Amino acid sequence: MQLLPWYLSGTLNIVETRQVTAHLAHCELCRGELESLTLMRRVVRQSFAESGPGVAGKMTRTRVGIILACVFALQLAVIVRLWTARPVAAATAAVGAPRKGTQLRLIPNPNISARLLEDFLHRLEARMVDGPDGDGSYVVVIPTADPGLVAETVAVIQSRPEVIARVATEK
Repeated sequence: MQLLPWYLSGTLNIVETRQVTAHLAHCELCRGELESLTLMRRVVRQSFAESGPGVAGKMTRTRVGIILACVFALQLAVIVRLWTARPVAAATAAVGAPRKGTQLRLIPNPNISARLLEDFLHRLEARMVDGPDGDGSYVVVIPTADPGLVAETVAVIQSRPEVIARVATEK
C-alpha cells in the first residue's frame, strides 16, 4: 500500500487514515510492510540519537554507510515481499466469488491500464465480482456496509476520474 509511509508519519487525512487502518486489519502483507517501515524508522532515529548533538559533524562515513545499507536492505526486503506475494491479477482473482459488503458498479476510465486499476482496487480492498457488462462496467464489492464508510469510499473513487469514469452503488 502506497500510503503506509504517510500513515506511519501521521500526515494522512481522516478518510485516508480510516481506510489504511481498515485495510491493515485484513492485509497481512501491508501489516508486514508497516512493521518493516517502523523498524527502519526506529533504527535511523536511534542511530542519530546515539550520536548526540551536532550529528552531522560527528557521524563517520562508516556509520552513515551502515545506516544507509540497513535502510536499503529493509526497503529491498519489503519490495521483494510485495513483488512475490501478490500476483498481477489479484484484484480480479476473486471474480464471481461471493463477498460481504457493499456492491458498487464502476466504469473504468478507458485510458487506464489493467495494472493501475488492479492497484487502485487493492488499495480500496475492493474485489471484482462481475463484469465487464455491455457498457464496460464491473461490479465490485467493498468490505463495508456502513453508510458513512461507503460514502467516503465513493468520494475517494469519484476524486480519481483518471482511474474510474463513473461509480454507482448497486441496489
